[in-house]
This record gives sequence, C-alpha cells and structure tokens, in this order.
Amino acid sequence: MRLTSVWIFSLTLTVLACPLCMADGIDVVSYLARVGSSQESMIGIVVKVVLLMMVNYALNLAVIGFPAIKIGKVKSRTVVIGLIWLTLLGQIADRLGALLATPLAGELAWILGLRGEGNWFWTLIGQNFLFSGIAVGALAFYFVRMRWCVGTGPSWAIVIAAAIITNPAWAIIYLWL
Repeated sequence: MRLTSVWIFSLTLTVLACPLCMADGIDVVSYLARVGSSQESMIGIVVKVVLLMMVNYALNLAVIGFPAIKIGKVKSRTVVIGLIWLTLLGQIADRLGALLATPLAGELAWILGLRGEGNWFWTLIGQNFLFSGIAVGALAFYFVRMRWCVGTGPSWAIVIAAAIITNPAWAIIYLWL
C-alpha cells in the first residue's frame, strides 16, 4: 500500500470517528454566545471554528472530492478549490435544512399522535436528517454533476453518499444518545 493511500485511509477513519466532525453544519452560535466570558476568548473560538471547518473540508474531500477525481475527468486542482466553496456553502445548506425541519417536526408529531417533548425531538431529528440531506445532496449534485461533469450514475452515487455520510444530523443524534 502506498503512503498516500495509508494517509487517506487514516484521515478518513479519523474524520468518521469524530462525532462533531460528521456535520456539514458547524454551529458557531454556541461559541459566540460565550464571548466575553472568562472561559473562552475570541481567538480560541476562531481557532476552533477554523479547525472544525478544516475537518469538515477533509470529510467532504474524502466523500465527494476523491470519488469525483477518480471517476470523473476533472482535475484535482479544480476539485480541491471547488470543495472550499462547497464546504462554505454546505453551512448554509445545513441551516436551510434545519430551518425547514423545525416547524414541520411539531406538525408531524401531532399528525402521528405523538405526545411529549421526547417524541417531538425524534421527529425533529428525522426531518432534520431528511431536509439537511436533501440540501447537502443538492449542493453536492451541483458541484459533482454540473461543475465537474462526472457521469450521471457515478454522480448520483457520490451525491447519495454525501447526503447520508456528511449529514449534520449524525452529530446531533450522536450527542443526544
């Protein structure tokens, strides 16, 4: 096994094992709410957010970038630069998915006859997974199929993998279980 393959495999396992890094959406609100307290400094918060974005980028590279380079006829440089934008826009896509899930979760719980806050929470997680997956998948589709011109079949496989593996709901589920 070549050194590059070992490095990619190790990086992928590291990223997949870290629950906070499984999300496309990096929620900076909790960090910004602590600014001014004795616990966190602005520099520390910025460093944490930048590190989380780098790990997020590495996950996107492993799930979306490497398959697009290997399967498609796109240059590595094009994918590496495009993934910077995909990672940044992925934050917006995640927030859009969460925004759509929040009001609908209560309605779905009511329709299903689920009572209590715990039951509402699981409908919220399910819909967050669904809507964030659709939003992240649509963004991945735009880059993989439209910008990088990967073939139809392989691009759908990459998009579905991105929608499932890089879905921010995994981190939420992990933290609450």
